[in-house]
Amino acid sequence: MSNKNIFRINKMVCLSAMITLSAGCIDNYLPDSKDAFDRDVNFTKTVFDPIMGKTTFYTDIFNSGNSTLPLDFEITDMMHADGTPAPELMEYYPVRVWKKPYLGTETSIEEINAKRGTEYRRLFDVRKHSGEFVMWAEANSSILRCQPDSGYIFNLSISNSGGYKMTKRMRLMPHRERDFEPTVYDENGLAIAEYVNPDDVYMRYESDKSYSSMIMEEDVHIYFRENKDDTDPNTTLTISFYDQNWNVIDPRRFNETNWDNLFQAGFLKDKDNGKYVKADLDNGGKLVATSDSIAGAWEAFRIVKVKGSASVKPVVENGEYYFTSIANGGVVCAENGGSETIVANRSSCGGAWETFQIVNNNDGTVSLKSIANGKYVCAVIDENNQLLPRSESVGTWEKFIIEKISDGEYALYSLANGKYVQANLNDGGKLFATSETVAGAWEVFDINRN
Repeated sequence: MSNKNIFRINKMVCLSAMITLSAGCIDNYLPDSKDAFDRDVNFTKTVFDPIMGKTTFYTDIFNSGNSTLPLDFEITDMMHADGTPAPELMEYYPVRVWKKPYLGTETSIEEINAKRGTEYRRLFDVRKHSGEFVMWAEANSSILRCQPDSGYIFNLSISNSGGYKMTKRMRLMPHRERDFEPTVYDENGLAIAEYVNPDDVYMRYESDKSYSSMIMEEDVHIYFRENKDDTDPNTTLTISFYDQNWNVIDPRRFNETNWDNLFQAGFLKDKDNGKYVKADLDNGGKLVATSDSIAGAWEAFRIVKVKGSASVKPVVENGEYYFTSIANGGVVCAENGGSETIVANRSSCGGAWETFQIVNNNDGTVSLKSIANGKYVCAVIDENNQLLPRSESVGTWEKFIIEKISDGEYALYSLANGKYVQANLNDGGKLFATSETVAGAWEVFDINRN
């Protein structure tokens, strides 16, 4: 064998060794495998306004796009709306959480509570891998700021090994706790309606001993009255029903609806076949009335009232009216064409100065526009709560609630400070929003269409 052939063999051996070595080390030079991260991930809801006092979950509000799951979520930079720190939302509090599922077969409060335990959580937080937000029932207005305060702003980080995104200036604006629902109170704890109506299209009830009658939901007025005087320790809330003519309806007369048979503790029955409704998860979650008993979670539902779904019938229809004080018989007047405090001192309605347009707002309140100057009546809270027609537009100070006292007699409740309007006869009959209650004639007015 020649030297030339020997050299060729050795060269081939060396090349083969290099190839083998490179194949074994190639992984050391490749980048690490990373998750996909879609920069278009987003939340469909960025302002949260839970009612405190009950646990509220916000689900199905995040779009992950083409990102690899799970993602990591974390609230950062929790601040008050004015930019100051909000340590109350970063601290941990004892909250009640479910340790075992609630099935509806429980027979006592003790059995239900035995399925719950106490854990330390932030009162408002995001679940780490789902992006679901939760406000725990232990949150209340003594700890957190609530509406009408502007609440809180915060940022939220979204990440996985493939990328990172910060969603900035999300809002938390909690509502004050509510003792009962449907409620006549707004987020400020102020009454915005005299009564509420049922949600059903119509109800069948026994109007006398001989026949049954249909009654529309707007003709049933439901009043909620809290027992604040503790006159009966066994009664905390009184519910009264009136028809369209303000006649009392005995709730037992709604005898055409078998309430106990149709609804119990979050479970629904079909009125025709008597079977329980279930969400059939083997059929895409379709609702079918096929269950003979409450077998588990498939038959359980949470029933939530949508905000603003209850209609409120105006106590007084839109139009032009004049007001007469029951206290002195004086007609209410925009004194000096609206440049001075409104006063009840005229003997009759002489024209524009005594005429006010009632405008029913969408939230159950009314606003009063003076015909004298075309401006809205304002309860000027920072000026002795006097009533002046001075506003170009409607805000809280320009909103009132008309409460019917009796036929032809009404009270005006100021939404701005939660007080009733009175004609102060010690001050010439001038109108001020200063009364805690309808104590007498000073707070009562006759409203007449002009």
